[in-house]
Amino acid sequence: MLFYGRQRRGFPFLLIAMLVVIVALAFGFANPQAAEFARDYLGLLFIVLLAGAVLVAFLAVVRPRPRP
Repeated sequence: MLFYGRQRRGFPFLLIAMLVVIVALAFGFANPQAAEFARDYLGLLFIVLLAGAVLVAFLAVVRPRPRP
């Protein structure tokens, strides 16, 4: 199923970004002090991610993608 469907063009930036985030979090949680820091600020991280998602959704509505 990996190669099924229409051919994609361009570099898969989202895939690479997700892999980098997964590796960074894995290294962060391997360190007990970093894991404790992350647990302390989990609420703040959640609020920042939620605000970022709302901002991206707002920008998608305000500035739609140009049609070819």
